[in-house]
Amino acid sequence: MILDISKLEKSLKIALNQEFVRVDEVKRTLQRLEKLPIVTENSGQPVIATVATDGGENKLFLDPIRMQIIRVVDSNGTKYFEDFIPLSLDADLIFKNFVKSNELLQWFKQTLCLEWEDILPNTPYQKASWLGMLRELLEWCVILKLMHSDLKPQLVVRDGLLRSVAIPMKVFDTLQKAFEKTSREKGHMLVGVAKRSNVLSYLSLAISLNDSLPSNEKCYVRISKEFENEASPPNYRWASSRSMGDLFLARLSENASSIFPIEIPSW
Repeated sequence: MILDISKLEKSLKIALNQEFVRVDEVKRTLQRLEKLPIVTENSGQPVIATVATDGGENKLFLDPIRMQIIRVVDSNGTKYFEDFIPLSLDADLIFKNFVKSNELLQWFKQTLCLEWEDILPNTPYQKASWLGMLRELLEWCVILKLMHSDLKPQLVVRDGLLRSVAIPMKVFDTLQKAFEKTSREKGHMLVGVAKRSNVLSYLSLAISLNDSLPSNEKCYVRISKEFENEASPPNYRWASSRSMGDLFLARLSENASSIFPIEIPSW
């Protein structure tokens, strides 16, 4: 087959001209966002301790033996969960053997006044992605545990934004209310920091062209729900109801190349 390069070039030019219109629209939207500085020197704000959580999954395949390792820890070195999960078991057996017998998840269920039926996967999507759901559920358990700490107020940092499409909606709603309640009672604060997001990917070109977050400044912009929804893939636009707060894009240090998506609770 011989490619008609000139025809392809013409087709590409037409397509790009159409897409460049969208780039200009995004640039104009970014220009309307208020860029605010991050002030740290002599700000008068109290120093507060931070603690972060992280969860990971690793697969071990020695066919036909297949297992997954799930591990959840915090930055203080506390290990909350570390287990091999046999992949030959279906979701119902996994949750029966690992969820109902886990002390942390039992505490989570009792604290939120939930039933096991509320926590266990009940939709085809949840059952198909049960390992990811289990890891994420354990991460939320750890965050809730840290938010219940009687230590001096601390900033609890989630590795990822404060949102979820994996855990059941009832669990997510109850969890959000519990975070708000414990935050007011204990004085702890919660924030989600991600390494990547659909919004950041969508805006990267326009941010570079506009220099919206200059590399020599510590600064941030707030992303509206409407703009965030526009930047999300069509099959995830329903997920805005599964978010706990407002999304920001921030450059946290001068001369740093990285821009981080950060979610701060709406309460």
